[in-house]
Amino acid sequence: GTRIEGFTSDIGFLARITPQLNIGLVAQDILTSKNTVMPASARLGLAFKPLDGTITLASDLELINNAASYVHFGMEANVAQGLSIRGGIDREDTTAGISLDLGALNFNYAARFTTDGQTIHGFDAGLQFLPKSDRPFSIIKPKEYVLIDINSSIKAGRDEISLLGGYHPGL
Repeated sequence: GTRIEGFTSDIGFLARITPQLNIGLVAQDILTSKNTVMPASARLGLAFKPLDGTITLASDLELINNAASYVHFGMEANVAQGLSIRGGIDREDTTAGISLDLGALNFNYAARFTTDGQTIHGFDAGLQFLPKSDRPFSIIKPKEYVLIDINSSIKAGRDEISLLGGYHPGL
């Protein structure tokens, strides 16, 4: 295959409307390097957490370069402390996943079952340098209005490790 190196950047905004309802907006691939041509896109999403946050229902609208739009739906259930299972619809494909959070170390597996019968698998592992902060406020409550959160987890790109080929970091 062809190897292309470069970068893209995203920016997002998350608002907690109530303790159970979040609204998010993200612009993806807004700045790219010369050799990385990615179409810009935007997403507007909602997440609702009934039942004391053990279940999350989510949906978003994806707009790609003003040409196409897609809707995504999903559900996540926290079945035990640090263990979550997910399912959903990504465009026309069915998805499923599982996450294991061990504090400073987390693992995620996802599968996408395409309409043409293929199964696409994804796996990632991450390190969390700072503890996750529980945001106990919302816009409706009058105490806090703005939170600036610098997240320490970086999950993007695709690195390749081979016993014979070595380590190849990439996008």
